[in-house]
Amino acid sequence: MNLMRKQINAFEIWIIAGLLIWGALVYVLELSLLNMYTSTDSALLFWCAVIIFLPAGIYLAIRVATTEQARWYKYVGYSFMASLFLIFIGYFTLLKTDLLWSLFTKPTTSGTLYLKGVEKSYLPKHGWDHTNVNTVYNGKPLQFEASRTAFFLLRHKDSLNVSIGRSYTGNYFVTDIHLPGGERWGARGAYWKNWVQRYTWMAFSLIFAFIVVQVKTRYFPTITLAQIGWKRFVLLCTAVVIVIFLLIYLGLIVYIKLIKTG
Repeated sequence: MNLMRKQINAFEIWIIAGLLIWGALVYVLELSLLNMYTSTDSALLFWCAVIIFLPAGIYLAIRVATTEQARWYKYVGYSFMASLFLIFIGYFTLLKTDLLWSLFTKPTTSGTLYLKGVEKSYLPKHGWDHTNVNTVYNGKPLQFEASRTAFFLLRHKDSLNVSIGRSYTGNYFVTDIHLPGGERWGARGAYWKNWVQRYTWMAFSLIFAFIVVQVKTRYFPTITLAQIGWKRFVLLCTAVVIVIFLLIYLGLIVYIKLIKTG
């Protein structure tokens, strides 16, 4: 019995490892090989995801619920949540797999995309996720998904000469955008500059947290937060930080006006 259980566990580990490797490989190849692509839904791939991942979700839920010795409603709830999650992830991975398989097995052609708009696409509680590129190709309007860097590369373009193909499920993919390498590097630089501007608050938050901890440890080692309260402590530390920055600012003014100019 124990041998059978070990064999089953080993089999499960191989299945999980295979799925993780598949997902990671698709993600890396997508970033490396696909400049842009459309994401039209496919009923065929959706039902493939249901057939593959619904049983996997139910099996996973039964394993977890059995381990917990759960009641019947937990079996139902776990099965629903696990299956929904796996089908969602599996479906979008299958969409990307179809694009990549088509890239390797179907020819691409040279074509011209006429750009109608380039805009950022945001996800709730996540922020800027990707770039939507609205185009016209052979008289047909198409919306491509592209990386965030592509926003800075394409936002001032009117048309693009590209290598374009079509997947087995009907989605379009672009393997190359014929632009000078200098423009690509300029777009990457603009993206990282924008990234620094968007996340500067995180650096200041970390510096503030570090100063708060240092102030508490050095100047108030015997005072607990329960004695003075969080609000008073944060206000006190904020005042200390403001004073420090004011001293630094005044020091810079003195240095620039008096010492350096003198």
